[in-house]
Amino acid sequence: DHDAQYARWRAQLATIEAAVAGIPGVTAERTVAYWSEGIPATRLTIDAASVGKSAEEICAALVAGEPGVRVGVEGESLAIVAQFLEQGEELAVANGLRQVLRVPVGVR
Repeated sequence: DHDAQYARWRAQLATIEAAVAGIPGVTAERTVAYWSEGIPATRLTIDAASVGKSAEEICAALVAGEPGVRVGVEGESLAIVAQFLEQGEELAVANGLRQVLRVPVGVR
């Protein structure tokens, strides 16, 4: 069912957005995939000076992590499109981002 699918996608992105909320230098924005008719996506804009890493460097670290995670890079932003997340994979993305951005366990 179409509505249930979109609701799941929005919930997955909300998990990722919550994981990076409050991290200095990272701004989350809900968008839609540019090629789609409303498929939800999240853009994480990275202030490299605050974070200490560029979007490209964060992307490379996510790929090299365990488990490896792939996200899109658009300039100084990371792009996460819900359509490409299997159920539960949002946790790997969220945890990978927090690890790469070195957020201590238990910190919101």
